[in-house]
Amino acid sequence: MNVIRMFDRFFRKSRNRPLIDALHGEIVAASRQKVFFTDYGVPDNFEGRFEVVSLNAGLLLRRLQECDEPGPQIAQDLVDRLFLGFDGALRESGVGDLAVARKMNALAEAFLGRNQAYAAALTAGEPGALEAALARNIAATPPAPQRLAAYVRAAAAGLKALQLEDVMKGAGLFPDAGTLTSPEEVRP
Repeated sequence: MNVIRMFDRFFRKSRNRPLIDALHGEIVAASRQKVFFTDYGVPDNFEGRFEVVSLNAGLLLRRLQECDEPGPQIAQDLVDRLFLGFDGALRESGVGDLAVARKMNALAEAFLGRNQAYAAALTAGEPGALEAALARNIAATPPAPQRLAAYVRAAAAGLKALQLEDVMKGAGLFPDAGTLTSPEEVRP
């Protein structure tokens, strides 16, 4: 079965569709903050946007997985919705039908691998681990990894402070990246 059809089949059955759409919208809005592409060193292209969406989605998914039911089910529905969005973005960018499945598999691997690396770096508490993971995947030129790490830590702390009911309200889940540490305040 086509991976996208599988996601679509599960997503259509979701009773949580309005909630999932709202959470997806929050992730996309947080990821489209212009400051990521102007001040944080993230390339303003498909790959750069994918990286920021993956980063924000991973933070929210991690929080949902930590919650009691229906948190983990909402997380799965949200993953399905994210990948429907990635599929649509690939098709809009002109990727042909035959290449979409291959690209989607590559995106799924990247999404999973990066979010495992970010989660491990956040929980390890090793100085520089998160910055190194971000430098490998998103933005290598200092102070971009340090600034992204400050954003990730702020977003993770903000999400951790929320109860599932607060997350399900969907508004204000992510910090304003423009108000966080300026490049001059972050040193490599």
